[in-house]
Amino acid sequence: MRRDVTVKVDFLLRNSAAPSGTVTLETSRSYTSNQDPQVRGPQNLLRPDDPDRVPPVDAIARKLIDECLSDFIAMIHPYEVTAKVPLRYVGGADTAAGCRAAKKGDYAAAARFFQSAIQKKPSHPDLHFNLAVVREAAGNLAAAEEQYRQVLELHPSDEPARLGLDRVTRLRRMKEYEQKLPPSFPVK
Repeated sequence: MRRDVTVKVDFLLRNSAAPSGTVTLETSRSYTSNQDPQVRGPQNLLRPDDPDRVPPVDAIARKLIDECLSDFIAMIHPYEVTAKVPLRYVGGADTAAGCRAAKKGDYAAAARFFQSAIQKKPSHPDLHFNLAVVREAAGNLAAAEEQYRQVLELHPSDEPARLGLDRVTRLRRMKEYEQKLPPSFPVK
């Protein structure tokens, strides 16, 4: 005996005061008894088709619904992304001042210093990288995305810049998605 169970749950978030009114979040989970370690036994030596070892459908469905609920909570739960990205020291007073300001958490000042350095060396990818990092740290994802793209135009094989671009693009898209949610279900 083999038991396959799939549960699909659509969570409908409704706010009549919001212009869009409704948002649907979909989750699904599946179970196959012959892949369940509880059914196959401690050493995978038991027969997976033994009806006495296969859990009842209602128990499986309850467990899958609980997992779907956990997925839903994860979808609407506030999140934070932390990435440690070292700045690149290029030399020069503006770069040094920008690195010091960034270390203190003054990302606006750091951005001004890095912009000044870029005016002097516009084709230096490390300066654009530093500006991208501090703009990302300040939460200015669109500007960070633009600077990471600039780094990759100047130095296409810069892997940290590619990772940074991927990260800020995902975060920006997530924020755009969040803005579509009704106000009574905020995702921060």
